[in-house]
Amino acid sequence: MSQEKQMPIQDTKMQTGKIMSKNSIKRKLQISIAALATVITLLFGTVNSIIIYRDARNNMQLRIQENTNAYSHSVENAILIYKTKIESISKDSRIGNASGSSEQLQKNLTQLAKEYGFDSIVVCNTQGITSDGTDVKDREYFQKSTNGETYISSPLLSKTTNTMIMILSAPVNGDGSKGIVFARLSCDSFSKMINDISLGKSGYGFIVDKTGTVVAHKNQDNVNQQLNYIEAAKTDTSVSQAGKMVQNMTAGKSSIESIQYKGNHLTVGYAPIPNTDGWSLGVSAKTSELMEGFYLSIIVMVLFVAVFLIIALISAVRIASPIVNPIIKMVDRLELLSQGDLHSEVPEYVSEDEIGTLSKSLKYTVSSLRSIINDATTVLDGVEKGNCTLTIESEYKADFILLKTSINGIISNLNTIFGNFRSSINQISSGADQISSGAQLLASGTTQQAATVEELNASISNVAHHSEENVVTVSTVNEYVKQTGIELTKGNSYIQNLNQAMSEIGDASKKITNITKVIEDIAFQTNILALNAAIEAARAGEAGKGFAVVADEVRNLAEKVTAAAGETSSLLAHSSSLVENGENLSRETVEILKGLADKADFLGESMEKIRSASAEQVDAIQQINTGLTQVSSVVQTNAATAEESSASSEELAAQAQAMKDEISWIQLMSDTVSEKKILSEPINEIIEIPDTAEETDVMEAPILTDKY
Repeated sequence: MSQEKQMPIQDTKMQTGKIMSKNSIKRKLQISIAALATVITLLFGTVNSIIIYRDARNNMQLRIQENTNAYSHSVENAILIYKTKIESISKDSRIGNASGSSEQLQKNLTQLAKEYGFDSIVVCNTQGITSDGTDVKDREYFQKSTNGETYISSPLLSKTTNTMIMILSAPVNGDGSKGIVFARLSCDSFSKMINDISLGKSGYGFIVDKTGTVVAHKNQDNVNQQLNYIEAAKTDTSVSQAGKMVQNMTAGKSSIESIQYKGNHLTVGYAPIPNTDGWSLGVSAKTSELMEGFYLSIIVMVLFVAVFLIIALISAVRIASPIVNPIIKMVDRLELLSQGDLHSEVPEYVSEDEIGTLSKSLKYTVSSLRSIINDATTVLDGVEKGNCTLTIESEYKADFILLKTSINGIISNLNTIFGNFRSSINQISSGADQISSGAQLLASGTTQQAATVEELNASISNVAHHSEENVVTVSTVNEYVKQTGIELTKGNSYIQNLNQAMSEIGDASKKITNITKVIEDIAFQTNILALNAAIEAARAGEAGKGFAVVADEVRNLAEKVTAAAGETSSLLAHSSSLVENGENLSRETVEILKGLADKADFLGESMEKIRSASAEQVDAIQQINTGLTQVSSVVQTNAATAEESSASSEELAAQAQAMKDEISWIQLMSDTVSEKKILSEPINEIIEIPDTAEETDVMEAPILTDKY
């Protein structure tokens, strides 16, 4: 039995240990300190990184913008110088008239080219024919300068030298109608001009014209191949962002953009070159090179954060252990206490803080509980052995007073219960004899009641039989009445149809009478016509004799028709009067049948009420019969129960005596006058607890004295 009790305790300890290992206050404190240090470090690192990144990015953009603006102005100045040179050449008297061509002109042009630093100088007449015999009227620079504009072209393939060149052109003496003069420049002239752009290790500059074609580039092949980023982006996705950027450049915009170009992340600043035909200069560099200082700062900061976190973790362990270890040991002791262990040693920590107070309070609590359990055990052991005279006399405080009151109350209640129990047993013994005699009298009376109920049950059954026959008879009569009502309704419908037919016959007779009058009128008119015919025949003499005979026959026939129409009219009048009498009779018959139908319905309703009342009467009689049957059964049961009660009361008297003998061993306070036993001595004062919460900065603890 003891092993069975110990095993759940051990299992509970293991489960509690697992919970403690997961939710240890030491671990929580260490994690909290480490988490706080981590959050502060990460917050500091993040803010610092953002500030460093913004400064590095701003510095990068500022450098690019400054380079872009500086080289844009440099290229602008170079272009202005070139334009000034070509305009000076166009006004030089040595070029003479551009309409002709001679050796002296070629020498002059060669000399001018050397003086002004051009590869060559050529004059062109108004038809687009140059001094070296080339047709350039389709060239844009020819069209621009003919209109009086000094123009610099993008790199183009020379028709004369078949090499990539750039053209500077101007109208002769500022008047395009006299022809133009243009100078050839090497296509790498502007590339050399921006070649010294240095921005990081890979930074370089480039120039595009208004169509997006490269005019100058670090890689001269791009210029020679007339690379156009806008067109290249249509077929190569790796330069799509560069194509969009060049579109902004050709639109004359100034900005700084970050783009992906053939797998490299570049930062590009660009600005339009003033006084050009849509040219724009860009400065490009790898973002990683420009942000190299930022990346180095990030690495240093990450190393600093890692070192700081390691120091924070070590500090968390060193700070948490002295605080938490005593608490953990006292928690282990509380776990043993929760399992009922009152004898294991309580860990002691002498200090002036809350941990010392907690240790003293725990020790005092265990000692107090041990004494209280001993008192309760002594009283309960006495109760187990039948001694209900022991009580707790020691002084308890706080909530333990309820325990003392409850145990002493239990002892008092047991004395009261067992005392009353003894009195009740004596009363039961005397009452059992009275029940036995009363049960015998009840048995004889219930037997007589059972016979009377049987006779009453037979009479009720006979009444129920007659009521059921009455219900059947009333139901049959009700059906006949309903059928009679239905037949009367049908007869009423037939009479109404007959009445309607008589009305229609009367209407038809009236119409025939009208027709007869029409026939009489026709006969009258025919008679008059016959008379007129006879008069006319008499006037005609012999010639009208035959016609007179016919007229006489017609008159006779008209008289017969008149007589027949009169007889018919008389018959129709008599028939109309008969029909009217038939209508009156059928109308009265309808009223009589309606009255009979209403009376038949009322009679049917009355018979239905009689049938329902009879059915309810039958149900009531059946319920009475059932009740009497149940009463008879109950009476018979009562008779048997009374006899059984008589026997049981005798058995009850015997059991009461046995119960009296059974509890005779229990010792009550009323049995003997005994001294009350004091179960425990007061506990000497163990610790001192601060009187106020301010001394410990914790919640107020109970004041422990020499008595619990």
